[in-house]
Amino acid sequence: MLTLSLALAAASAVPDAYVCLGTTSRAIRDAQQRGRVVDPQLTSAQIFWLERARVAVPDTPDASLIEDARVSRLDQPARAYRRELRRCLANVERARG
Repeated sequence: MLTLSLALAAASAVPDAYVCLGTTSRAIRDAQQRGRVVDPQLTSAQIFWLERARVAVPDTPDASLIEDARVSRLDQPARAYRRELRRCLANVERARG
C-alpha cells in the first residue's frame, strides 16, 4: 500500500503534457487579450509541452491541439489555474535543468 501511495504521489508531481499545454496556452491567450506582451517563458513552455503532447496524438495539427488543450482549461478556477501554471513552468525549468 505504501508503494502505491508513493507511486501516486510521484505521478501527481509530474504534470500531464496536455494539461500543461492547455494551461500555458490559456496564459498566453489571456495576456494577448489584455494587450500585454507575452512572456517569452510562456511561449517557450508552450513549445516544450506541445512537443510532449504531440506524441499522444501525432496526426493532429499543432494549432488544433493547442486550441483544444486551451479550451479544456477554461473552466478551471482561477486559483487552481495559477497553481497549475506555476507547476507547469517549474517542471519545464527542472526538465531543462
